Amino acid sequence: MFAALTSMEHQNVVIVEFPSGALSAAEAVQRSAPMSAKVYGFATLPNNGFLVATSDCEVLEFTPESNQYSAGVVQLGGNGCGNGKFQFGTPGGIAVDLEGNLLLVDSQAGTVLEYPPTRDSRTEPKVRGKIEPSLPRGQSQGESVPGGLQPGTPSGQSSGGTQPGMPSGKSSGLLAAGDFKPVDGGIGRACRGASANDSDEGYYELLSQATLPECQAACRNMGSCKGIDITMQTGYCQLWTRPGGISASFPSSGHVCLLYTPAESSPSTTAGPLEAPRGPGSPGKPENRSDVGLLPRSPRRLQPSMPLVRYHVEYLPRTGGSFLLADTQKIEVLKFPNSSDNGTKASIIASDVKYLW
Repeated sequence: MFAALTSMEHQNVVIVEFPSGALSAAEAVQRSAPMSAKVYGFATLPNNGFLVATSDCEVLEFTPESNQYSAGVVQLGGNGCGNGKFQFGTPGGIAVDLEGNLLLVDSQAGTVLEYPPTRDSRTEPKVRGKIEPSLPRGQSQGESVPGGLQPGTPSGQSSGGTQPGMPSGKSSGLLAAGDFKPVDGGIGRACRGASANDSDEGYYELLSQATLPECQAACRNMGSCKGIDITMQTGYCQLWTRPGGISASFPSSGHVCLLYTPAESSPSTTAGPLEAPRGPGSPGKPENRSDVGLLPRSPRRLQPSMPLVRYHVEYLPRTGGSFLLADTQKIEVLKFPNSSDNGTKASIIASDVKYLW
């Protein structure tokens, strides 16, 4: 059995293999050098090698002899993220069949791509299906940013730019929910203490795998919370408790920095003026979810590195190319026939499943 392990910030991912019959993590064998990219897809090969799809929009191949010094070889991608020729967007799941064909879910484009057994970074795939494009946790389809604010834009200024992980379309109805105000525009800003360079792990507690409403609700219920810094794609929520509060921010892709000011208090930092009235749909108490909880700042524990991948794909054996696609957001499993293409409508074979990976 293989596993991808990482620190809580999804940095320095390593692939490890647990031999058959292993009873503890001490028996795991490291099969890759540390990787700075996030691991979004994984597939084993018949020869005991394996493939890894990363947030750098690459598929890396590791040989059966790979070890803690192996960096992997780029098999697909390596041409940047995008929808151009020889490119794909943020990958979801990947799968390999017995003939060596490779399925790859392009989560951003909303397509399932298939590559032949003989492939490289210049191979053009076949589109095997269309799916709903995947959005970061806490984000809804089709919402817009009021006032023209875009990621990294100081409050009061407008910009036409966009940012990976926070495409234009992000609503600030939750972003500025009365008692939360964006710091220097909020989107694309990481919270800091007294200055843009003032950052310390002692300034905050970590909430794991949280949506934006859950992060905000946890801050309200904490008592000593001064604001939040949430990374939308990973769901990591920093609950800032620094006595001096949040007085600055730093440009950082994917982050959102919000100052928390209880209704009876007055803001005293660099928060911007955005504010939306609270009403139906405003975040209240977080759901009773077992996967949301405060994480200790130290020691830096390792934990599974793929908790937030929406789509998982798997070939059906002996079907000539049919495959299943699990949608962990809609909680359903789709079946695509062996002749599927860009216009094929998949059939739903399971829905409302309690546990879906």
